[in-house]
Amino acid sequence: MTAIAKNYPTIKPGEYLKSDYIYLIEKTHSPYFALISFGEPVLLMAYKGEYDLVLIHYFHEFHDGLNIMEDGKAHRVADKSSSASSVAITVYGDNLILTGYNSNGPLRYIYVGDARNFVARKVIVGDYVDADGKTYSFREDGSAYFRDVQFPDEIGLDFVMRPKSWKSKRDYFQNRKFCELFEYEIKDGVISIYRTSGGRIYGCRT
Repeated sequence: MTAIAKNYPTIKPGEYLKSDYIYLIEKTHSPYFALISFGEPVLLMAYKGEYDLVLIHYFHEFHDGLNIMEDGKAHRVADKSSSASSVAITVYGDNLILTGYNSNGPLRYIYVGDARNFVARKVIVGDYVDADGKTYSFREDGSAYFRDVQFPDEIGLDFVMRPKSWKSKRDYFQNRKFCELFEYEIKDGVISIYRTSGGRIYGCRT
């Protein structure tokens, strides 16, 4: 009796970000600019659930769930009315390449574990000092220190749900304790932080 080995790729559970998105995050320090530069799913999640892989557009909309078949390909169902198609998955190290998802060629995803924490480390985590010599800090554990005030912070990645009254498209983070939103801009090593009404309240240099 012989048996055919199933060609299941071993995929590490957690979150993956599109490699081009990561490149622009590192270059521009702007999650918003990096997000609008690509139409493909930016975030890919691997976990034990209804699907083996889930592709998220703009950190907001779940478009496709992928289930891995015995031939190593993933079964894609874009919506209930569309016909099924397959996507080839290549595992290289902890990272993934999806081929056949769309007409733009292979999509490359880098394993980051937790996407929000990864982006925060790349963009705003660090210590800053203002013109008065006061220190501001964003820590890797998700806590922020504004002079003598400490609060849990969370960097914004989803721009779809921002209030329509916000005319600008600045990047943002929030004080999770009081649901208070702040916008920010980073340019030439200087982070400028604004209340969501648009008035500048802090100007700090790394």
